[in-house]
Amino acid sequence: MTQSELGQGVIILTVVLPDIWTNAIKSMPGGVVDRMSKYTNVKPINLDFLNSNSIIDLVSLWLQEELYKPRHLIPPHPVYPFDENQLRDLGKQKLSVREVLAWCAEHFDVDDPLPNEPSERFKLALEQASQSIPENYLEDNNFIAEVLALAFKTLKGECLEGETSSGEKLNSVVVQDISEVEPKAINQGWINFKLIGQEQDKLFKIGVAVIQQSHGTSVGAGMKRLSDYETFDLTRGCLVRSKDRKIKQKWDSYNVINQMIEQQGGEWVDLNEEDLKVLINIYSIFQQKSNYRLSEEEVLEFSKELTKNNPLLLEILSNPSGHIEPDIVDDEDIIIDLFTPVDPIPENDDDLSPLFDDDILPPPINDENDQDDSETSNKVDSKGKKISAFIFQGSKYEVNSWKELLITVCNLMKSNHEGEFENVLTLKGRKRFYFSNDPNQLTSSEQIQGTNIYVEINFTSNQIVKNVKNILALFGYPENSISFEIKGEN
Repeated sequence: MTQSELGQGVIILTVVLPDIWTNAIKSMPGGVVDRMSKYTNVKPINLDFLNSNSIIDLVSLWLQEELYKPRHLIPPHPVYPFDENQLRDLGKQKLSVREVLAWCAEHFDVDDPLPNEPSERFKLALEQASQSIPENYLEDNNFIAEVLALAFKTLKGECLEGETSSGEKLNSVVVQDISEVEPKAINQGWINFKLIGQEQDKLFKIGVAVIQQSHGTSVGAGMKRLSDYETFDLTRGCLVRSKDRKIKQKWDSYNVINQMIEQQGGEWVDLNEEDLKVLINIYSIFQQKSNYRLSEEEVLEFSKELTKNNPLLLEILSNPSGHIEPDIVDDEDIIIDLFTPVDPIPENDDDLSPLFDDDILPPPINDENDQDDSETSNKVDSKGKKISAFIFQGSKYEVNSWKELLITVCNLMKSNHEGEFENVLTLKGRKRFYFSNDPNQLTSSEQIQGTNIYVEINFTSNQIVKNVKNILALFGYPENSISFEIKGEN
């Protein structure tokens, strides 16, 4: 079709049967066909039947997207459990996509014979699970949290005694429940779950937060919640984080972590990879339990031998040492920042918004009761100012920086509009992305809790305010639904 000068890259695709193309469309008068097929020289794009190669591509893609990827599984080969040679023979029959997928559904079966005893089936599952650890699992906070929560579920009702590898004690520790953290609107997924139980008849409520992010803004947002025992009804907080992901002393979160450990009885537990892999194997078996004819109760029961002595789980449950280890603190900020600056644009820098392109965004939501821009009191010039909180739909949220404002609003929108949240990927400038599934497309990014989406945070404060309002507009909120509190202003 001839492209209009006003075209925006839209492609109109029409699928017709060969007979209709030949007998009905090609005979249409007035040069219709020339306009319809301008870039193919009046030739239609033929759809071929599946062949021996394309059937392999189809089945491997279908299995990856529908079965393995959502469950964090790695198959022995791309078309497992099907035989590649059998599929290639099937491709010679010129079947349609629908017919091939129907055949796959009918013949989906794992041929390996399973042992008669459930305990032997569990051992077999454990062997196979150990060969398929997901890639980049240490970057996925929520996946790690799900693995830990399931592992603690296997320990419910067990009385744990002993000493951890770091010398911390467990004295008659019993896990009674693994619960969600309330209030959800304030937590926003930062504290992953709460362990409720008793140690020598003394009640404990441990908030567990897996925070693997590398930027101080996200670490600070998580730690602010984890250390707020009163709001989230905790007796102590437990940060689960790899100790090679050090905390910079200049970060606000350093002081919060230090206070939680030394004054509030909290702790930082090292996310040891070898200890975690054992728990990932259990999680993988649990997800595939029907394939091994195992019930939920059998998986939990057989897993106890692996979990009750797992150092990672015992460290989380044990009495904290009460001091912060020096090797988890990065005191070489000046040298490192020369090469990897975290905040290229300071909060109090001159307004650099003219350097950024105008947004390609949906139009703002217009309310007939809105005042003219010149009369609106919601305008904010944040240049050189520090934010202390924002108010959204009547609820107040305290934040320490403009970047934390952006991340918090993203988490709120994810919580309130989970099914539509991926729409933020449409927000971008003419030459740069504001959201992406690939952090390499962003200058300085933070992962939004519970998603595979990253948000660009390398903006001036004025640009962040503008982006926040555009994010809210995307989900139908008027501009005056949010207001800001500035430090030093009444």
